[in-house]
Amino acid sequence: MTVRRIDPPADFPLLPLKHPRDFLDCWEASPADPEADAAALARLVMEGMPGWARRLLALRDAVVAPLGLKTARDLAAETGGPARIGFMQVVEAGPDSIVLGEDDRHLDFRVALTLDGGKARMGTWVRPKNWFGRLYLPLVLPFHDLIVANGMRRLERGEAETA
Repeated sequence: MTVRRIDPPADFPLLPLKHPRDFLDCWEASPADPEADAAALARLVMEGMPGWARRLLALRDAVVAPLGLKTARDLAAETGGPARIGFMQVVEAGPDSIVLGEDDRHLDFRVALTLDGGKARMGTWVRPKNWFGRLYLPLVLPFHDLIVANGMRRLERGEAETA
């Protein structure tokens, strides 16, 4: 199977969050390790990003930090709170489903990874909260698509990138 964008299935955990002006996508792939649980696959996708994706995230952080928004580095460094995978807090987790996310002044977002019938599905939900969130979202979506597709291909190969 190749990585592909799909409509979220009816039981996808982010679907109940969606309102008409929100963003929601869903991607599907076949994990290389059919025994891996959702958290392990989420770690592979989130913590194994290639160098180009980490540089894009660093650029994003440099642009939004002066505006008082949370940076990935700040979030990843938070301790004493909820568990984290990469810079995102674990909102809920089970063996076949994990939801990660953050809320900020400009938008709220969640990422879900679910397992069903040998397939992994990863989706992102975003709700802009103000004018900046509505401006920010279309600017980052092309990069979001590249990063998610890359992560799902790594999930199929079962390997993280290190460069």
